[in-house]
Amino acid sequence: MVKKRTEPEYRAPLRKSGTQTWRPGGLRGEGTAPRPEIEKAKREAELKRQANAAGRQPAQHDRKSEAAGFGALVPQADGAAVQHVAQGEAVIAGKRPDSTVLDAPVPAAVAGAATGSNAGAGAATGRTYQPGDVVKLTAVREDPDMGVFLDAGTGSTDDDILLHKLQMTAPVQVGDQVEVYLYLDPKRRLTASMHLPRLREGELGYARVIDVKKIGGFVDLGAERGVFLPYTEMRGHVNPGQHVWVRLYRDKTGRQAVTMRVDKDMARLAKPAEGLKRGDRVTGTIYNITNEGFFLITNEKNIGFLHRSEAPAGRRLDFGEELTCRVIFVREDGRLNLSLREQKEDALMSDSELLLRTMQARNGRMPYDDHTTPEILKTKFGLTKAAFKRALGHLMKQGWATQAEGWTALTEAGKAQAESLAQQEK
Repeated sequence: MVKKRTEPEYRAPLRKSGTQTWRPGGLRGEGTAPRPEIEKAKREAELKRQANAAGRQPAQHDRKSEAAGFGALVPQADGAAVQHVAQGEAVIAGKRPDSTVLDAPVPAAVAGAATGSNAGAGAATGRTYQPGDVVKLTAVREDPDMGVFLDAGTGSTDDDILLHKLQMTAPVQVGDQVEVYLYLDPKRRLTASMHLPRLREGELGYARVIDVKKIGGFVDLGAERGVFLPYTEMRGHVNPGQHVWVRLYRDKTGRQAVTMRVDKDMARLAKPAEGLKRGDRVTGTIYNITNEGFFLITNEKNIGFLHRSEAPAGRRLDFGEELTCRVIFVREDGRLNLSLREQKEDALMSDSELLLRTMQARNGRMPYDDHTTPEILKTKFGLTKAAFKRALGHLMKQGWATQAEGWTALTEAGKAQAESLAQQEK
């Protein structure tokens, strides 16, 4: 029997996707792509469709950022001034960028379109709403059990945004225009709250850290939800309850996040010091730490620098920590050089009292004198050798201490002085 000749069957070349090897469908449709590839193709097609409808280029998504929920920085607007809010947290308010201008439409995964959400609504009015926006909307209908629905501007009631009665700070009637903060509820539907954040995009603020996870932390800006602080935008060791300086921005997926990298913004927004002189005291908080020292923004919005040599030995300073420092120099550009060390006169008394307490705790004597090495003195007392000798000289001049054979001991008058000091401290 003669076999009938047939054309060879087409087989597409093998392709790799992650850890899988697959063959795209050939002429007869053999082989299928793994499901992640299909889902990716659907997402890209949906983004392209939305972009074409809006007349813009589709957004480029980074897989790692999409998984974590946050990504790169956006430019900050110019011009700012410092103000203090009622909660006692300082805010440096910059010129607020126009939130109606977006680089790309909100992806369906963010806007919640896949679940029938109204996120991304407002196209009929030329406005695209997204989580994190603070906008003024009009109440168009009321639900006695839930609250009121706000007009999303699409012409469809299905897109109206719920303002739940638990998120109201004052009664709202149909027809009222209210300023609200937009966020996604657990079902990824765009929802409104009258609890407004203390920061807007591009502004700097001194905020409390709510929680810290492996991928980053969350800070309290006064809104309904904490705002994400990506791990890559953290500085130093960040812990829950710590207050830090942050700047609010939108990542490339359109979601809000904060960064602790604010040194350039502070340099642009701060004011030159006026009316301050050497010896004055100022209070500020640390916003940047370098190998040389610590940068502070003072309550008067001046920038101060605290060199490590002017900080107490053994004391660990961290981001957001509040310090009261002494001005040791006012620079021509209006910045301040600061110190946490006391002036020599005050330091002399403090150091002398330290030596008195040490000897009293050791039965009136200690194995340290003028010839003790600087390293030991620094380790034991946190003093330089010069400061130790000044303090010891003061005690001997007052007749409170004597030296002999490498030891320093209290006299009877010194013991009485140490006892008096102990009573005062109680």
